[in-house]
Amino acid sequence: MSLLNKYLDDFEKIYELYQGFNSYINISAIREKEEVFEKHFLDALEAWDLIESCLNQQESTEKPFKILDLGTGGGFPLIPLALVAKRENLNIRFTALDSVAKKLKFIEIIKEKLGLDNIETQAARAEDIARIDSPQREVYDMVLCRSVAYLNIILELAAPLLRIKGNFLAFKQLGENEFADAKNAIEILKFKLMQEHKYSCSGLDKALLVFEKQGRTDAKYPRLYSQIKSKAL
Repeated sequence: MSLLNKYLDDFEKIYELYQGFNSYINISAIREKEEVFEKHFLDALEAWDLIESCLNQQESTEKPFKILDLGTGGGFPLIPLALVAKRENLNIRFTALDSVAKKLKFIEIIKEKLGLDNIETQAARAEDIARIDSPQREVYDMVLCRSVAYLNIILELAAPLLRIKGNFLAFKQLGENEFADAKNAIEILKFKLMQEHKYSCSGLDKALLVFEKQGRTDAKYPRLYSQIKSKAL
Protein backbone atom coordinates (compact mmCIF):
# COMPACT_ATOMS: atom_id res chain seq x y z
CA MET A 1 0.00 0.00 0.00
CA SER A 2 1.31 3.44 -0.92
CA LEU A 3 1.83 5.99 1.84
CA LEU A 4 -0.79 8.23 0.22
CA ASN A 5 -3.42 5.49 0.40
CA LYS A 6 -2.33 4.39 3.87
CA TYR A 7 -3.00 7.86 5.26
CA LEU A 8 -5.63 8.96 2.73
CA ASP A 9 -8.02 10.37 5.35
CA ASP A 10 -5.25 12.64 6.62
CA PHE A 11 -4.36 13.81 3.13
CA GLU A 12 -8.04 14.51 2.38
CA LYS A 13 -8.14 16.70 5.49
CA ILE A 14 -4.96 18.52 4.44
CA TYR A 15 -6.52 19.16 1.02
CA GLU A 16 -9.69 20.61 2.57
CA LEU A 17 -7.67 22.95 4.77
CA TYR A 18 -5.42 23.85 1.83
CA GLN A 19 -8.38 24.83 -0.33
CA GLY A 20 -9.87 27.00 2.38
CA PHE A 21 -6.61 28.77 3.22
CA ASN A 22 -5.49 29.16 -0.38
CA SER A 23 -8.75 30.93 -1.24
CA TYR A 24 -7.77 34.03 0.73
CA ILE A 25 -3.97 33.80 1.08
CA ASN A 26 -2.35 32.49 -2.09
CA ILE A 27 0.28 29.92 -1.21
CA SER A 28 0.16 28.02 -4.49
CA ALA A 29 -1.30 28.34 -7.97
CA ILE A 30 -2.11 24.62 -7.90
CA ARG A 31 -5.84 24.37 -7.08
CA GLU A 32 -7.42 21.28 -8.64
CA LYS A 33 -7.60 18.29 -6.31
CA GLU A 34 -5.88 15.86 -8.67
CA GLU A 35 -3.02 18.30 -9.20
CA VAL A 36 -2.64 19.00 -5.47
CA PHE A 37 -2.42 15.29 -4.74
CA GLU A 38 0.10 14.67 -7.50
CA LYS A 39 2.24 17.83 -7.46
CA HIS A 40 2.24 18.47 -3.71
CA PHE A 41 1.55 15.18 -1.94
CA LEU A 42 2.96 12.45 -4.19
CA ASP A 43 5.90 14.57 -5.30
CA ALA A 44 6.89 15.17 -1.66
CA LEU A 45 6.54 11.49 -0.77
CA GLU A 46 9.12 10.56 -3.41
CA ALA A 47 11.68 11.60 -0.80
CA TRP A 48 10.39 9.29 1.91
CA ASP A 49 12.52 6.21 1.19
CA LEU A 50 15.62 8.41 0.96
CA ILE A 51 14.81 9.99 4.32
CA GLU A 52 14.29 6.58 5.91
CA SER A 53 17.60 5.39 4.50
CA CYS A 54 19.44 8.38 5.99
CA LEU A 55 17.59 7.95 9.28
CA ASN A 56 18.64 4.31 9.50
CA GLN A 57 22.30 5.30 9.10
CA GLN A 58 22.22 7.40 12.27
CA GLU A 59 24.65 6.31 14.96
CA SER A 60 22.16 7.14 17.71
CA THR A 61 18.37 7.07 17.64
CA GLU A 62 18.01 8.80 21.00
CA LYS A 63 18.32 12.31 19.56
CA PRO A 64 15.69 13.44 17.04
CA PHE A 65 16.66 13.44 13.38
CA LYS A 66 16.49 17.12 12.41
CA ILE A 67 15.17 18.07 8.97
CA LEU A 68 14.87 21.63 7.67
CA ASP A 69 12.73 22.51 4.66
CA LEU A 70 14.47 25.51 3.09
CA GLY A 71 12.01 27.98 1.55
CA THR A 72 9.05 25.80 2.45
CA GLY A 73 6.40 28.23 1.15
CA GLY A 74 3.04 26.70 1.98
CA GLY A 75 4.63 23.61 3.44
CA PHE A 76 5.59 21.32 0.60
CA PRO A 77 7.38 18.94 0.69
CA LEU A 78 7.43 19.28 4.51
CA ILE A 79 3.77 18.62 5.42
CA PRO A 80 3.34 15.19 3.73
CA LEU A 81 6.70 14.02 5.08
CA ALA A 82 6.00 15.24 8.62
CA LEU A 83 2.59 13.57 8.55
CA VAL A 84 4.04 10.19 7.62
CA ALA A 85 6.85 10.52 10.18
CA LYS A 86 4.33 11.28 12.92
CA ARG A 87 1.97 8.46 11.99
CA GLU A 88 4.89 6.02 11.74
CA ASN A 89 6.13 7.13 15.21
CA LEU A 90 9.58 8.09 13.96
CA ASN A 91 11.82 10.42 15.96
CA ILE A 92 12.08 13.15 13.33
CA ARG A 93 11.74 16.90 13.94
CA PHE A 94 10.89 19.18 11.03
CA THR A 95 11.62 22.90 10.74
CA ALA A 96 9.66 24.86 8.14
CA LEU A 97 11.78 27.85 7.12
CA ASP A 98 10.47 30.69 5.00
CA SER A 99 11.02 34.44 4.90
CA VAL A 100 7.28 35.08 4.29
CA ALA A 101 5.54 34.68 7.65
CA LYS A 102 1.98 34.58 6.29
CA LYS A 103 2.68 31.40 4.35
CA LEU A 104 3.78 29.67 7.54
CA LYS A 105 0.32 30.27 9.04
CA PHE A 106 -1.03 27.44 6.90
CA ILE A 107 1.57 25.05 8.31
CA GLU A 108 0.58 26.09 11.83
CA ILE A 109 -3.06 25.30 11.00
CA ILE A 110 -2.09 21.85 9.70
CA LYS A 111 0.08 21.28 12.76
CA GLU A 112 -2.83 22.02 15.09
CA LYS A 113 -5.62 20.26 13.18
CA LEU A 114 -3.68 17.04 12.53
CA GLY A 115 -1.66 16.95 15.75
CA LEU A 116 1.71 17.25 14.03
CA ASP A 117 3.78 18.31 17.01
CA ASN A 118 6.92 17.24 15.12
CA ILE A 119 6.82 20.52 13.14
CA GLU A 120 8.07 23.96 14.07
CA THR A 121 7.94 27.04 11.86
CA GLN A 122 10.46 29.84 11.54
CA ALA A 123 10.05 33.09 9.61
CA ALA A 124 13.61 33.94 8.62
CA ARG A 125 16.08 33.83 5.77
CA ALA A 126 18.44 30.86 5.50
CA GLU A 127 21.51 33.04 5.18
CA ASP A 128 20.64 34.79 8.45
CA ILE A 129 20.16 31.67 10.59
CA ALA A 130 23.33 30.09 9.18
CA ARG A 131 25.74 32.79 10.32
CA ILE A 132 28.90 31.63 12.08
CA ASP A 133 27.53 32.61 15.53
CA SER A 134 24.07 31.13 15.02
CA PRO A 135 22.90 28.19 17.18
CA GLN A 136 21.38 26.69 14.04
CA ARG A 137 24.64 26.53 12.11
CA GLU A 138 25.71 22.98 11.21
CA VAL A 139 23.08 21.26 13.39
CA TYR A 140 20.66 19.74 10.88
CA ASP A 141 20.85 16.14 9.76
CA MET A 142 19.07 16.94 6.51
CA VAL A 143 18.01 19.95 4.47
CA LEU A 144 15.28 19.71 1.83
CA CYS A 145 14.67 22.22 -0.93
CA ARG A 146 12.13 22.29 -3.74
CA SER A 147 11.74 24.99 -6.40
CA VAL A 148 13.50 27.80 -4.57
CA ALA A 149 16.51 28.73 -6.69
CA TYR A 150 19.25 27.44 -8.98
CA LEU A 151 21.24 24.56 -7.52
CA ASN A 152 24.52 26.42 -6.96
CA ILE A 153 22.59 29.05 -4.98
CA ILE A 154 20.70 26.68 -2.70
CA LEU A 155 23.83 24.62 -2.06
CA GLU A 156 25.43 27.68 -0.47
CA LEU A 157 22.31 28.30 1.63
CA ALA A 158 22.05 24.67 2.74
CA ALA A 159 25.69 23.83 3.47
CA PRO A 160 26.16 25.99 6.60
CA LEU A 161 23.01 24.53 8.15
CA LEU A 162 24.07 20.88 7.76
CA ARG A 163 26.22 18.90 10.15
CA ILE A 164 29.19 17.04 8.68
CA LYS A 165 27.87 13.88 7.00
CA GLY A 166 24.42 15.46 6.84
CA ASN A 167 22.41 15.22 3.62
CA PHE A 168 20.96 17.78 1.25
CA LEU A 169 17.99 16.65 -0.86
CA ALA A 170 17.24 18.83 -3.88
CA PHE A 171 14.05 18.32 -5.90
CA LYS A 172 14.94 19.10 -9.52
CA GLN A 173 13.58 18.74 -13.04
CA LEU A 174 15.76 16.69 -15.36
CA GLY A 175 17.07 18.14 -18.58
CA GLU A 176 18.35 21.27 -16.90
CA ASN A 177 22.06 22.18 -16.77
CA GLU A 178 22.00 22.95 -13.07
CA PHE A 179 24.18 20.07 -11.94
CA ALA A 180 26.94 20.88 -14.42
CA ASP A 181 26.79 24.56 -13.47
CA ALA A 182 26.98 23.66 -9.77
CA LYS A 183 30.20 21.62 -9.91
CA ASN A 184 32.28 24.47 -8.52
CA ALA A 185 29.85 25.03 -5.64
CA ILE A 186 29.78 21.30 -4.89
CA GLU A 187 33.57 21.25 -4.57
CA ILE A 188 33.94 24.48 -2.57
CA LEU A 189 31.15 23.59 -0.15
CA LYS A 190 32.49 20.04 0.32
CA PHE A 191 29.49 18.16 -1.01
CA LYS A 192 29.43 14.78 -2.70
CA LEU A 193 26.57 13.54 -4.86
CA MET A 194 25.53 10.22 -3.33
CA GLN A 195 22.39 9.36 -5.26
CA GLU A 196 20.11 10.52 -8.05
CA HIS A 197 16.56 9.26 -7.68
CA LYS A 198 14.69 9.69 -10.97
CA TYR A 199 10.89 9.74 -11.16
CA SER A 200 8.00 11.22 -13.13
CA CYS A 201 5.48 13.77 -11.91
CA SER A 202 2.66 15.22 -14.04
CA GLY A 203 4.44 14.09 -17.18
CA LEU A 204 7.72 15.72 -16.20
CA ASP A 205 10.98 13.86 -15.71
CA LYS A 206 12.28 14.82 -12.28
CA ALA A 207 14.99 13.78 -9.88
CA LEU A 208 15.92 13.97 -6.24
CA LEU A 209 19.62 14.74 -5.90
CA VAL A 210 21.06 13.47 -2.63
CA PHE A 211 24.27 15.15 -1.49
CA GLU A 212 26.39 14.39 1.56
CA LYS A 213 28.35 17.15 3.29
CA GLN A 214 31.93 15.94 3.62
CA GLY A 215 33.54 18.63 5.79
CA ARG A 216 32.98 21.78 7.82
CA THR A 217 31.72 24.81 5.91
CA ASP A 218 34.12 27.74 5.67
CA ALA A 219 33.14 30.61 7.99
CA LYS A 220 32.72 33.01 5.06
CA TYR A 221 29.64 31.11 3.87
CA PRO A 222 26.85 31.91 3.44
CA ARG A 223 27.43 35.30 1.92
CA LEU A 224 24.72 37.95 1.68
CA TYR A 225 21.96 36.74 -0.64
CA SER A 226 22.64 39.58 -3.07
CA GLN A 227 26.21 38.28 -3.41
CA ILE A 228 25.13 34.65 -3.66
CA LYS A 229 22.74 35.53 -6.49
CA SER A 230 25.00 37.92 -8.41
CA LYS A 231 28.20 35.89 -8.04
CA ALA A 232 27.07 32.30 -7.60
CA LEU A 233 29.83 29.80 -6.84
